[in-house]
Amino acid sequence: SEARWMTTCVFHLASLALARGRRVAVVTRGYGAAQEGPAAVAPDGEVAAFGDEALLLRRALSEAVVIVSRDRAAGVALATSRGCDLVLLDDGLQQTRIVPKRQVVVFGAEAPLGNGALLPLGPLRDPLDAVRAEDLVWLHGEGRGQGLPRVDVRSRTAPIAAEAWRG
Repeated sequence: SEARWMTTCVFHLASLALARGRRVAVVTRGYGAAQEGPAAVAPDGEVAAFGDEALLLRRALSEAVVIVSRDRAAGVALATSRGCDLVLLDDGLQQTRIVPKRQVVVFGAEAPLGNGALLPLGPLRDPLDAVRAEDLVWLHGEGRGQGLPRVDVRSRTAPIAAEAWRG
């Protein structure tokens, strides 16, 4: 499922940031969780309380703070109150109350845009104009991302986007 890939990307980004000494939090909705949050996930927490993805992230990222919160803005506030300097939202593109500095937009590489329609008629959760020039597009799986606009690396926009992601 797409959610599995988003969680994998969050795990990868969090691991890289932790290795660079960042204080990382992951805020997730906690699908299937009884806990509405915001609540920090304990390593010995129960799946029923926090959801399987949140618990998986907490156990795999022992140095990170993992927060379950249906209200993602409240989850971000809890993360910053705990001293986190990088907050990653798992599946957070639709969170309009949060203005991200950067976004990672995840597409399946084989058919990233599907039929180009939004849910429920197609695979897209947001219109493509929600993707900004400074956002990182992450392709997962096999394929070459047919249908996605290509960036000419000789253009002026590519170095600006790359610079925004440095470090």
